[in-house]
Amino acid sequence: MTQYPRMQLDPLPAEAVVGQQYGNWQAALRSRKRRHPAARPSPAEAEALRSAPGGTLGAPSLPTSMPTSSGVNDTGIPPWSGLQSVLQHVSLTPGLLDRHVILQSAFAKDPSEVARCNLAGRELCSVMTGDLATFDNLVHLDVSDNSLPFPLLAALPRLKVLDLSLNELTTLQLPPGFFANLEVLDLSYNTLGLAAILELAPLPRLTSLNLSGNQLDELPLAMSGMTGTGQRESFRVLETLILDDNELQGATPFQAVAGLPRLRHMSMNRNYLTFIPHLVPENVEGLDVPDSGLPFPELQVLAVAENRIEAARDVMEVAQWRKLRELHLWGNPLTRTSRAGLPRELDEVLTLHCGIAVIRHPPKMPRCAGSHIVR
Repeated sequence: MTQYPRMQLDPLPAEAVVGQQYGNWQAALRSRKRRHPAARPSPAEAEALRSAPGGTLGAPSLPTSMPTSSGVNDTGIPPWSGLQSVLQHVSLTPGLLDRHVILQSAFAKDPSEVARCNLAGRELCSVMTGDLATFDNLVHLDVSDNSLPFPLLAALPRLKVLDLSLNELTTLQLPPGFFANLEVLDLSYNTLGLAAILELAPLPRLTSLNLSGNQLDELPLAMSGMTGTGQRESFRVLETLILDDNELQGATPFQAVAGLPRLRHMSMNRNYLTFIPHLVPENVEGLDVPDSGLPFPELQVLAVAENRIEAARDVMEVAQWRKLRELHLWGNPLTRTSRAGLPRELDEVLTLHCGIAVIRHPPKMPRCAGSHIVR
């Protein structure tokens, strides 16, 4: 009999189907959780999980009776099926993120074998921190669409990529000195405040931060500030900042991040922006802008699509940003009023003189044919 290799199926991410520039799929997930609250443990049950000895509720062990003459034991599972070994890694405590849940999801037998784990939508609400510390090679964790507390995940010693979107977070309470290796953090579609954002500032290796869908109408001005000793502590290596689907407006959001020294990609799609402010020199007074006096010293891509920008003069200030190469303007009134192309001043100043590519059309969506994506 021909033996076929075993295949591990990885579910297709929803954003690959609907496009990464839209947040509809995240909103749909949140809506589903609100419609079916009974599927998730109540706050009292979640507290019981955290307060129980060892982080569990003393769940009983699986029966291990001998097989009967029919080849099936008391559990109803044939010993030759291989499912008995799988059940040994199944957590019996609902809502608890522990060693068994991770091993089961990663099809692994030993914590050191796990480097990447996807636990999205598993109704998790509590963490057994002692178990997480044993996963010394886990660098990528997706726990989106759960209700997990952020601080308890600091027990993972080498974590580099963490997806905590749709976790009903309002605060972070980041333990000082932890998450020393974290590089990519997705906190989209929570309800974080300004204080919670500043808690992330000291992370030494954070290069990508997603804060989409947090109902933010401003950003903390201290995001690009200095400490009292003159040493930078705020987002010093941040390169990508995603702020889509918020309520940002006015000049404050730009002022708050104008001095980030390594910021290369910033997205503010689907906000309430009506203009890009003048930031040289008076609007950056007191902020940590480099000696050149110019804001956004390394920014290469700025996306402000689907906002409320109406006139060319409202975006001309980006001509002062010396390294900007792409400006996404599609979906604004400015790009919908002219069928012949870009307004003349935009074409002459930004495109021809500054070499900035102005994107006035949204990226094409992939077409779905059955379960396959046709590109």
